[in-house]
Amino acid sequence: MRLSCLQDNLSRGLSVVGRAVATRTTLPITQNVLISTDQSRLKLAATNLEIAISAWIGAQVEEEGSITLPARLLTEFVNSLPAERVDITSVAQPRGLALSCARFEAHINGTAPEDFPPIPTVESGVTIKVEPQVLKDAITHVAFAAATEDSRPVLTGIEVEIAGDDFTF
Repeated sequence: MRLSCLQDNLSRGLSVVGRAVATRTTLPITQNVLISTDQSRLKLAATNLEIAISAWIGAQVEEEGSITLPARLLTEFVNSLPAERVDITSVAQPRGLALSCARFEAHINGTAPEDFPPIPTVESGVTIKVEPQVLKDAITHVAFAAATEDSRPVLTGIEVEIAGDDFTF
């Protein structure tokens, strides 16, 4: 894999998928982010086995490829870089990525993408559009009642019922 992208875009993409990275887990690969090329774009994906988030960012892809890297380490390094072009190259031994930006360079060891849990795709279902502020306000009004401990996981969520144009939280 060989590509280049802007530091701002890579940082933003990592922060989006970072919300799905597992913090405490018995499956260490879920603490990684899957990095792959997808039709001249860079695809970032993460999962904690309950939720999965994928993000695509623009990139100049010279060679296709994929790998998983430790999410926290990669995010902290990318966030410390200046807002310039980041060149990313895969390294065979040990398996990993070489990143360079301006005068900064790093080699981060990774693992095979085949070991990463499959990210499900959403083919069909209910599609809705709602103003972000309306959704945020509705969630804020009911979230205080959700349980904070995991002894009864069903009580830690918010039920959403959709009937026509009406939402009930």
